[in-house]
Amino acid sequence: MLIVDTFLAPSAIHGIGLFANEAISKGTKIWTLNTCVDHILTEEQVSTLPPVVQKRIKHHTYVNSHGLIVLSGDGAQYMNHSEQANVLDVGYACFALRNIEAGEELTCNYYATEPAAGKKLKSSSDETK
Repeated sequence: MLIVDTFLAPSAIHGIGLFANEAISKGTKIWTLNTCVDHILTEEQVSTLPPVVQKRIKHHTYVNSHGLIVLSGDGAQYMNHSEQANVLDVGYACFALRNIEAGEELTCNYYATEPAAGKKLKSSSDETK
């Protein structure tokens, strides 16, 4: 669940991105898991869904350090990858790595939290061709 004011807009990185609608200070918690908003799925649950839904879920989720699939329910799934990320994902929470200006895109380093990041980034790249 996002706990800072954000908006979605076209991203220079990829497709749609998540942007700060307010200045965010370094160390501020940006997102926290809240199952009233976010969903925790197992690979077994995802495998029961139609293939088109599985593809969508895999594109808009990440696998946390416990091996569970996290689907954010409020726009956080549009946080794009950057190797110079301004957000650190620590599993069940995300924090600002530095001061973030209003209007700046929020990004995280997929490789820092998700073992399949390379595969996900390649499939995203292939979809835009």
